[in-house]
Amino acid sequence: MRTAACLVLLIVLLPSPGRAEVYRDAGAAAYQFLKIEISPRASALGGTILLNSDIYGVMSSPASVASVQAGTFAVAHGEYFGSVVQNCVGLVQRIDRLTVSCGISSVSAGDLELREEATSEPEGTFSCWNVALAGGVAIHTRGFDLGLSGKLIREKIWRDGSWGFTVDAGATARPAPWLEAAAAVLNLGPSVEYATYESFRMPLTIRAGARATVGLPVAGATSLTAELFKPIDNRLEGAFGLEASPFDWLSLRTGVHAGDDARGFTAGAGLEAGGWSFDYAWIPGRYALGDIHRVSLSRCL
Repeated sequence: MRTAACLVLLIVLLPSPGRAEVYRDAGAAAYQFLKIEISPRASALGGTILLNSDIYGVMSSPASVASVQAGTFAVAHGEYFGSVVQNCVGLVQRIDRLTVSCGISSVSAGDLELREEATSEPEGTFSCWNVALAGGVAIHTRGFDLGLSGKLIREKIWRDGSWGFTVDAGATARPAPWLEAAAAVLNLGPSVEYATYESFRMPLTIRAGARATVGLPVAGATSLTAELFKPIDNRLEGAFGLEASPFDWLSLRTGVHAGDDARGFTAGAGLEAGGWSFDYAWIPGRYALGDIHRVSLSRCL
């Protein structure tokens, strides 16, 4: 009961999404794409990436890949507001208690209107893109998992570009068979400079959360996940997700992301058959920004 109360407290303390004022450090960090979830499962569960990223944990939750039971290859695709597209490829290989993982993700947008001065008509169009190449290791033990990963980053916005490097570190503990707790420090790295020679910090983020799983009639294995996270350039945010697996081949998911004016409710599902897994996430957008859709296909090796 004490742990259940902690989960409820995490949800109650999630910040209200009604605050629209700009945070004092907004725009102070580079590589904002590193804060975008990749895993459709984590996205459908409100953005709870610490315990629900699975194979894509090498990009944003290094300890979570230790829970992958066998070698797995996966590809993910996401479409966002306007012309923004996200793609990711990941590979995990289990060697006894050690899990080695690697991945590459990209976020790009094209046909953006170009204006070097205030004009009624654009002077042309430009594009921007980001690529992150990641590699990591995780150790699985009976009571906890530890993970460490690094990312080499390249970003190009019109004529200007930069290189960067970040490190992620995380841990997951299992104090009871039905309970997991996790924490991670993400995107830790040196500042980067652009053509203006202005220095920007990395989007350092601290996350903590917990997941409780129980077996229920009809719903099957059911889990509740709650997370809190604090980016260096934004307020404290939070999320929680509910997942039910009424059949071995089907998982139903929903969640809420709090503290982000652009989104709130999330939903999705997962299917498994013959060693293949398909995951889908739907994130409705507010203020007519449009919905976000993510899909992933993975295969046990």
